[in-house]
Amino acid sequence: MGYLTKSSSQIDPLYIRYIALLGASGHGKSSLLKALDEFRLPVHDDINVNETKFAYGQSFLISFDPEYDGKESKFLLNILDTPGRTDLFEEIPPILQVADGCLLVVDCAEGVTNQLKMCLEHALSMQVRPVLFINKIDRMMFEFNANPEDIYKNILEIIEELNSIISLRSAGDFDKLRLDPEKGNVIFGSTLDGWAFSLEDFARIYSVKFGIDPKKLIQKFWGENYYDISQKKLVQESKGGTLSRSFNAFILTPIFKLIEAIMQGKNSLDKMLKSLGIVRNDADLHLKGRDLLRKIMSTWLNHSRAIKQILISQIPFPVITQPERVSILYKGNLEDDFANGIRTCDPEGPFIGYVFKMLP
Repeated sequence: MGYLTKSSSQIDPLYIRYIALLGASGHGKSSLLKALDEFRLPVHDDINVNETKFAYGQSFLISFDPEYDGKESKFLLNILDTPGRTDLFEEIPPILQVADGCLLVVDCAEGVTNQLKMCLEHALSMQVRPVLFINKIDRMMFEFNANPEDIYKNILEIIEELNSIISLRSAGDFDKLRLDPEKGNVIFGSTLDGWAFSLEDFARIYSVKFGIDPKKLIQKFWGENYYDISQKKLVQESKGGTLSRSFNAFILTPIFKLIEAIMQGKNSLDKMLKSLGIVRNDADLHLKGRDLLRKIMSTWLNHSRAIKQILISQIPFPVITQPERVSILYKGNLEDDFANGIRTCDPEGPFIGYVFKMLP
């Protein structure tokens, strides 16, 4: 696939990735793309982004050059949106053909749809590695008045359902492809309110407070790990359901309390913001309700940062995946120059064009 941007030609081809965005209609793909819009790179003058976007329906391309670990990176991530409607499913496999990885977007309240199941099966058949964003945690809070344990169970059900598909379709690579928050290939949040996080984000926060290695905390923040407040330590038994799961006690409950303080205008809000190192400027003092919520949560747990992090750290380099995918991408002689160029991601190799959509 060719470059769309002038600046992309300055990027090492090994650091350019194409990522398919998969999810049902209404699960938050559009708001996720909007979160990344600030990183859009300018296209050539003869390409109208808006016309291209609508001409391709749901199949449009956005490129951005994010920062990685606080430093300007050389990564160029091209996000390929896919239709969320079942009647347009036939457009998805050709897009997956050119993807290095895929980001699954799932509404926490609605769970995994049949559309997403089919998308994931196609992605796995093409050896496209999946990562997962469980979106609309806010919906569980506001619409369903769910408690942290209910949300955890919904999240767990989503992950297990997707992993059951991966187990059947992964051709022996289940451990490599398995979705697991401890591995960092699952994030949670709300694109509507501008926040998202991984287990690592909270492990880093608490590692300073507890003086514990973040890697060890990550293992304690998921699964059958509970917080015994009387002994002030993490244990592996809930004692008949009397203890809070560590994921709830250290992650969801603090988020709940902050959101509640924001929405109800509690006096404790300023103290909570101070503990988080968040300073409200004069321009923010008039904000209330959902607007204030978006401002504070996007400052604390910025969703675009979390999305960038998972795409960069969890989607493998093309040079690693192409040797495995060359037989899928190219149907000619697998020993000729074209195949070798794909296999090694050789920028000096022979040019190959791939048409994944024809317009009348």
